[in-house]
Amino acid sequence: MKNRSSPVRARGASATRSQQPAYEKLAQFFLPLTGVPANDLAAEGADLLQAPRTLVYIDTSFLMWMTRIGTKSRSELIAWLTDWCGARLAVPAWSAHEYYRHLKDRTILEELATHLTGMRNVAEHSFDFLYPFLDEPLGGASDNTRQLVRTREVLSSLGGLTEMLSGCSEQFHANAREVTTFANAHALRESALFDYFDNLDAVASARYEGRMPPGYQDRKKKSLKVEVEGEMAEEGRNRWGDLIFWREILDHARSKRATAIVVLTRDGKSDWQMAPQPGDDSSTERPAHPSLGFEAWRSAGADKLRLYDNRRLALIAKAAGRAPAFVSVSTLPGTPKPKSEKDLQKEEIEKREKAVSMAKAEVTTRTGFRFLDANGLTLSEPKLKRAMLSSRDLTVASTAPVAKAESVLANALAGHGTIENLLTSDVLGNMASDDLVIFARKFGTAAISDNQTALLLSDLLDLFHSIPPVTSSYLYFGLTLSMYLAEGNQAARLGPAFPVGARLIDFQTQGFAKFPLLALEGKMVTLPKRPIYIATPQPKAMRAKFLINTELRPPNQLIGVWIAKQQLVLEEQAEPDLKLRKLLGSSPATVNEILNRASEIYCLPRNLISPSMGEDYVFELGEHTGLKNPSEVWLNELENGND
Repeated sequence: MKNRSSPVRARGASATRSQQPAYEKLAQFFLPLTGVPANDLAAEGADLLQAPRTLVYIDTSFLMWMTRIGTKSRSELIAWLTDWCGARLAVPAWSAHEYYRHLKDRTILEELATHLTGMRNVAEHSFDFLYPFLDEPLGGASDNTRQLVRTREVLSSLGGLTEMLSGCSEQFHANAREVTTFANAHALRESALFDYFDNLDAVASARYEGRMPPGYQDRKKKSLKVEVEGEMAEEGRNRWGDLIFWREILDHARSKRATAIVVLTRDGKSDWQMAPQPGDDSSTERPAHPSLGFEAWRSAGADKLRLYDNRRLALIAKAAGRAPAFVSVSTLPGTPKPKSEKDLQKEEIEKREKAVSMAKAEVTTRTGFRFLDANGLTLSEPKLKRAMLSSRDLTVASTAPVAKAESVLANALAGHGTIENLLTSDVLGNMASDDLVIFARKFGTAAISDNQTALLLSDLLDLFHSIPPVTSSYLYFGLTLSMYLAEGNQAARLGPAFPVGARLIDFQTQGFAKFPLLALEGKMVTLPKRPIYIATPQPKAMRAKFLINTELRPPNQLIGVWIAKQQLVLEEQAEPDLKLRKLLGSSPATVNEILNRASEIYCLPRNLISPSMGEDYVFELGEHTGLKNPSEVWLNELENGND
């Protein structure tokens, strides 16, 4: 029996205007001006899918896609659709029929096999073809070795990918059973499928001739060649499949008085969806073909028609916080841009730098250093001499690395950090030779006149053992320059009043001090005046001669001390701050006490000074006995200070 409610049947002449449903009178053919913004689609979709008079239909292409995805994604999708749509979710008979045919023909597995065969052929046979083209460097490469290796790696990875994807066939049958169960649970009732074939050719031909959707894009489908009982035969072309599916939807929607129709489909041809409009961007969704929307309204009373593929459906699910695995598999990640030769070179450099960094970290841990010497930081006489000249004028604007170290030092002085914050790879470990010497010379010069800075410098010397050798050499050089030379004219500081001078001298035999001190010596011997002692990597013992006046009472009164042929203790010293009674705080005083105080003031190596009498010998100190002014104690270029 013919379906008298068919929306595509020819209306008889006896039909009157009064017999028309109201929606036939209201229906209008609207031409959308633009696509639908993705955000609007998600908001409207949530309302539509849950509306009681929205019917949701699933076509074959969507069932096929559900068969490809994983169990978790599919289960989440089914649970979500069932929750929101319930009995309003339907699989038309034509969708189920086509799905069965594809299962029988193993279409999914055949398509996968064809695709994998093509990939495998590329992986196995492309290198021989491409090899001649790789004979010389391409894309700015320095040689062709890298591009040959890269080509082999890419093709090898492609081959491995085909092997991995071959395992998909094992899961296919389980997937197909789950989708079939779902389709059976939502099979469309009251389908008039077979009635549509009575006048199908005439109706379809007329519609396709007028390019009336859906399905006119399939009008040129060719018959399939299939094997039947050992012989090849032609199978139907299924040119009218989309039209049958559409008629089934319209009849059912009209019978249920639907106000909106949603079709879940993967068919993106222009006989289902409207072509992109000028001004639409990638975030704009294409609406259904306007002819389909008009027909749904006029023939079924549904004034809304929406076509959702898995990606659009995922937008709705994501906005609602549902089916995260389904959302993930539906959201195709962007394909990365192919890497150029420049990109690969940069990547290789980054890999090497990372490897070097990791190696440095391992060495740092093993050696006990806080960081490692900066790349390219080497110690040489020319670099030391250049750094000496570069650090003469401390008023010149600091380079960025020096300024960073000065900022750390300022924070430590303000109590917002410690001197240990200097000992990192991005502060001291990131400085060139000149920067290290300039910073250390500034640090030492500031310590001469500021007690807080002197304390921080003392803290730094406590940590010198944890600074790598080349860095510590340049730092030591800068500090000794600040102790022995005045900035600007490079004149010697006579009797260098350096707060941690004795500690710097204690380092003179360390390995990191050798070359800096040799460079310093080369400068100091050219000066007309210099201190009586300059740190040296090969120090010699110094003799301290004590003179007492036996004619005075008491008879052991000290009247003079000589070191390096220079008289350091005077019987008469007019300057109060240099009188020994004030400097030592008492009288009498031992040889050891006098030598300790003199070593501090004149920056002498106390451990190398041997007195002419026992260190516990006690002297009486005269009221005016005192040390000679350090600025008056010096050697000229002809004197060596040896006893």
